[in-house]
Amino acid sequence: MQSPFPSLRQWAFNTLSVPAMSAEVERVFSQARRFVTQDRNRLGDDMVEALQCLKHWLDAKIVG
Repeated sequence: MQSPFPSLRQWAFNTLSVPAMSAEVERVFSQARRFVTQDRNRLGDDMVEALQCLKHWLDAKIVG
C-alpha cells in the first residue's frame, strides 16, 4: 500500500531514527571546549573544525 505522504514518512524515518546522543559527539564537544578558551574565543567555526581534524589526524598518525 502506497503512503499518501511519502516525503513525510521519509522525513520521520530520517529524523526520528537518529540516536539521541553519541559518545563520539560528546568527546568532540569536550575537545572543542579545550580549544575555545578565554584567550581563543575569537576562533571561527572553520578554525575550530580544522583544529579538531588536525588533532584527530595526529592521534591516528595520519599526519606527523
